[in-house]
Order: sequence, then C-alpha cells, then structure tokens
Amino acid sequence: GGSGGGDFAASPVARHYGIMAAAHGFVNAPPTAQIFGNAAREHMERYGTTPAQLAAVGAKNHRHSAHNPYAQFQDPYTVEEVLAARTVHAPLTKLQCSPTSDGAAAAVVVSERFVEAHDLGERAVEIAAQAMTTDTDASFASGT
Repeated sequence: GGSGGGDFAASPVARHYGIMAAAHGFVNAPPTAQIFGNAAREHMERYGTTPAQLAAVGAKNHRHSAHNPYAQFQDPYTVEEVLAARTVHAPLTKLQCSPTSDGAAAAVVVSERFVEAHDLGERAVEIAAQAMTTDTDASFASGT
C-alpha cells in the first residue's frame, strides 16, 4: 500500500502508523525501524528493559547466523558492538535491524494433476487449509 501511487490509507499497516505517529511522531527513519524502535522504548518504560538487554538479542542472532552457511550475514558481534553501531531509530542500531533483503520464502503452487504429471509426489506439500486475518478493531481499542 502506498507504493506506485497506491492508496496508503488502504494499507494493512496504515492504522499502526497512525497510532504510532500520534504517540511518538513520525520521523525521517525507516518506518519499520520506527515501529520496532518505539515498541522497544515502550517496553523499556513499562518493564525497565535496558538497551544492553535488547542488544543481547541482536548479538545472539548474529552469533547464530555465523553458524549458518546460508545466512546473508555471518559475522558475530558482541553486545558492545551492537550498542556502538549507528542508531537507526532509538534504541535500535543497525545491527539490530533486518536489511530489506533479509527473510524470504517461496512456494510454487500447482495443481495435483501437475504434481502427478511431473512425478513430484515425493516433494509436494499438500495445503490442507488456509486462513488469514489482519488486526481487528480490538487491536486498536486502547489507542496505545
């Protein structure tokens, strides 16, 4: 929503951005970093979470990626290095944010006839059910 001349107001995240902007403003930073950075700040205010505790999550994730030969980034970082990286949207630093190229999956959906015609039965995954939902009005009832 909103790209290529689309109607951003119709985007599933438009309400999230509106509530976030009302509570925290909307600044010149990546929108998703603002959502997660503001959520992190709210968590810090409510529960006393420290920037070092949040950085420990990023350090742990980078440590795990160092052991994954398919990971896009394989360098481990310490909590101190995560904290010292450039701030993207406080309290999040570059080493706590996913790049836009991170996280992908694909599925080729074909008919059962196609699977049989190409002898793919051993590799096929059958979709038994599907469901989808987005946020309900209750998600926004508190306004925070």
